[in-house]
Amino acid sequence: MRENQELSIQKKIFSLKLLSGKTSGHLLRTYFVYVFVALLMILTKVVIARSYGQTELGVYSYFFALGSFIFLWTSFEFPEALTQLIVKGKHDLKQIFWLTGWWILLTTFIGLLVLYLIDSFIYPLFASYSYLFLALGIFVISHTIYYQLYSVLRGDKQFAKSSAFSLVWRSLFVIGIFVFALRGLPFYLVLFLLSACVLVAAVSMLPDFWKLWKKASSVTHSVTHSVTHKIMTSSNLWKLAFALFLVQVGFYSLRTIDLYVLERLLSFSEVGFYSAYASFTNVIRLLAYVFPVVVLPMAAVSNYKIQKSLSRLIVLIIPFSAAVLFVTVWLVPLFYGTEYLGGFWLTFALVVSASILLIYSYCSSIFAGENKVSSKYLWVLGVDFLLSIVGNLLMNYYLILRYGIIGAPIATGIVVFVKVLFLLGAIKWFRVNRKMLKKI
Repeated sequence: MRENQELSIQKKIFSLKLLSGKTSGHLLRTYFVYVFVALLMILTKVVIARSYGQTELGVYSYFFALGSFIFLWTSFEFPEALTQLIVKGKHDLKQIFWLTGWWILLTTFIGLLVLYLIDSFIYPLFASYSYLFLALGIFVISHTIYYQLYSVLRGDKQFAKSSAFSLVWRSLFVIGIFVFALRGLPFYLVLFLLSACVLVAAVSMLPDFWKLWKKASSVTHSVTHSVTHKIMTSSNLWKLAFALFLVQVGFYSLRTIDLYVLERLLSFSEVGFYSAYASFTNVIRLLAYVFPVVVLPMAAVSNYKIQKSLSRLIVLIIPFSAAVLFVTVWLVPLFYGTEYLGGFWLTFALVVSASILLIYSYCSSIFAGENKVSSKYLWVLGVDFLLSIVGNLLMNYYLILRYGIIGAPIATGIVVFVKVLFLLGAIKWFRVNRKMLKKI
């Protein structure tokens, strides 16, 4: 009995230490969810590779990355702005939800219309598979609906719970691929299935969303026109969304441009090979995706000690990345098949690139979260954006032409390293200026 009590006390002490910081607790819980997301991502790609082939795996990887990237342009990061405004607790939920919703509807329509007009000039994928534009458009729309609801839950700091809904659609998608393959259905239907699964996950979010909606309604009635419920103007919303847009598009381009250039210079089969190894090394990248989910909104109300937190992050990264390296080299041929042998140096480059991306994501989230929108702030984001789009594109073209498939992660790693140095300098510079202004 006493031993059980002591064990219980030890567990409580460990739990308190582990979750002693608000951000640390949110990060750990959210990353725990993302570990299962990573496993489902791997399972999805393995099932596609085994059931449909390496080329189809390349098409799916290209399609999903491209669709997620286009979503950032069509939504213009209004959902991320919605999250930040809810976290700060200074605006009426219903008002900003409808305001962002109308703008998202407009930007999505314009974005998809522009994409339709230029797709034959830019995306060879559509030229080869004409039905894929329809699948891509439906995916962007379904992902927009899902992300708008997801952003509200994040704004209420339900980071782990909101991320868990990703498990819903990913689980359904894996099951659906199995069924489609067993029934001998063509691969393009799998891409339409993806959107259906995302919409189901969005519907499953509605009960939690409705609770927050009713709570916001009661608060609004009791505290009408108070300081805590300011009216958000469209101009202010656009400024905030534009700043977050530069951050997120720059970040997500780092996982899209390499696939695009690989397909242009090599083939979908090579994209499939690359994606198989990336599916395991993405375990590292997943934490990079967790930082914007948690750190960015938390940085709006917190002050992070950069040197101390980065030191802890690097100590965590080194052994974790080494383990991912050796596990990936062993497991990819085992799960995907013997045709995927010989990827050690590709894995090594992917691991190093993903580790640097992790550091960049942390720095980027802090910079975006703790600074207000200004001309200098937008200048920093603009430089970072150009490095991600132009610098990464040029570097990928050059290194892939020179070294083949391994050139992609090397190019991304170099660009991200430069971005980390640039952002660290920007964070320090902005903090010094804020201190000087306070003294004045």
